[in-house]
Amino acid sequence: MTDDADQPHIEQDYEDRAGPLTRDRRGVDAPDGSGEQHGQVQVRDRASASRYEAVIDGETVGILQYERLRDSIELIHTVTDPAHRGHGAASALVHAAFAQARRDGLTVNPICPFVESWVNRHPEEADIVAGDGR
Repeated sequence: MTDDADQPHIEQDYEDRAGPLTRDRRGVDAPDGSGEQHGQVQVRDRASASRYEAVIDGETVGILQYERLRDSIELIHTVTDPAHRGHGAASALVHAAFAQARRDGLTVNPICPFVESWVNRHPEEADIVAGDGR
């Protein structure tokens, strides 16, 4: 398990409680508090809407719909604005969801095909995936 300092932070219902996750368009973590914000992905948890939102330059460019259950979270559907595909928004959403699930002690049920493919590319996250074969 990684140190909390290595985990992305997520804004909860637009309140910045621990600082936002920012990733550059290639999906690389940006240094906290440094570098230009233009072109970076910020992830917010809109718990009231059961979704994470990816924001670039103040514009919501992607969402990850989820359902939070007692001991798990189902990652249901990922949508990215076609004009922003390939900029790391969807990956940032999934990465943030997994980090939050890990912090909250939840297992993850990846229903969305994109999330399943992301887990296949990030086997280090498979230990919190519910079900078989991961």
